[in-house]
Formats: sequence, structure tokens, C-alpha cells
Amino acid sequence: MLHVGTARVPVREIAAVEPYVAEGWVERGVRVRTADGSLVTIVRDVDLAPLADPTYDGLNLMADVWWTHALARVLADALGGRPIVDCT
Repeated sequence: MLHVGTARVPVREIAAVEPYVAEGWVERGVRVRTADGSLVTIVRDVDLAPLADPTYDGLNLMADVWWTHALARVLADALGGRPIVDCT
């Protein structure tokens, strides 16, 4: 069982682990997708830098989201080798 706050997700129902960046690059995090297509956010970060800094670009974003990919790999392994679906 995966415990996320008050939510409980049976591991057998987890289809994939997803590092993600939301539209506008402001929100990024890691979530799991269940077999029925539901998304459960594990952790997220909101950073307003992409909105406030006109020089913020893809290189900045890559540096700011490295942790989502690292966490997704560890979580996928801990969940028995679930696949990682990147940025959907």
C-alpha cells in the first residue's frame, strides 16, 4: 500500500510513475497513475520563476526538475519496477 497524505493506493493498482512539469513550467512534481487512469500526486513544487524571469529557459527548467526524475526512478524501483512515463 502506498500512503500519500490521507490517500491509500494499493501497489497492485499503480500502472506507472510520472515525473511531470505542468503547463507554464510553474508546477513540477511526481505522481502515480493507477490502472483506471487516476493520478495521485506524490509531491509537487510550485516555483514562480518561469513567470517572473524573462530569461528563464529550458536549461533553467532542466536544472530545476532533476529531482523529479531521480525521485521517480527510486519510487518506481520501490514499487516493484513500475514503468516511468515522462512528462505526460
